[in-house]
Amino acid sequence: MFLIYIADLKTQGKDNRLIKFADDCTLLVPAGSSVSVECEMKSIKEWAILNKMMLNLGKTKEIVFHRPHPRKFSLPPKLTDIEQVSSAKLLGVYFTDQLSMTEHLNKTVAVCNQRLYLLCQLKKQGMSVSCLHIVFDSIVICKILYASPAWFGYVNNDHVNLIQKLLSKAFRWGLSGKRYDARDLLSDRDLHLFEIACRPYHCLYHLLPPERHVGYELRDRGHSHELIAHKYKMTRSSFIVRTLFDNM
Repeated sequence: MFLIYIADLKTQGKDNRLIKFADDCTLLVPAGSSVSVECEMKSIKEWAILNKMMLNLGKTKEIVFHRPHPRKFSLPPKLTDIEQVSSAKLLGVYFTDQLSMTEHLNKTVAVCNQRLYLLCQLKKQGMSVSCLHIVFDSIVICKILYASPAWFGYVNNDHVNLIQKLLSKAFRWGLSGKRYDARDLLSDRDLHLFEIACRPYHCLYHLLPPERHVGYELRDRGHSHELIAHKYKMTRSSFIVRTLFDNM
């Protein structure tokens, strides 16, 4: 019923996007939009008053995404009553204004190390090896893989090595029943989601390009969709484009 209640909350500009997840809303406004972020926020505040709801401006953050080393860049004026930040947490994933995953990986590994300590305490208390392995997969592997298709394309070798050291340490300590490979683990999750997304009923299906015309001269590949032309590395690293090329 709540989702129905907020269904009429929409953006004013055709290029702007409002992404809703339960009671959490994320507003995306590109630099070249015909309707500014100030106008969009004014519209949202007016909608909230009209519908007798209150916005939690204390939890609302503004982040301005930009290229890592722009030639000419200056932050736009801050929105009234809203903090402008260089990194923000969105549904459990930390994003920086340059789309770097360093902060997210550092925080994830820090939490996982705390959980390894917890597992060590359980081991001292006499928990069986088989149960330890189940708990490890439940609280460590699941933490590492959480939303990984959203950020895996933006990690570098240092990030992967950071995860690999954690997994190797867990195996040496007898907390993990498998010698996990970090890159294979994340790649398998990518492939699993991509295979599901290729089904017409999936919520990501509409993001895929049209199916290509199959001719006898074409070799078989992992999907029937056309490839998406891209100019920038950042686009190539996004989940849809990345998996289309990786599963050729």
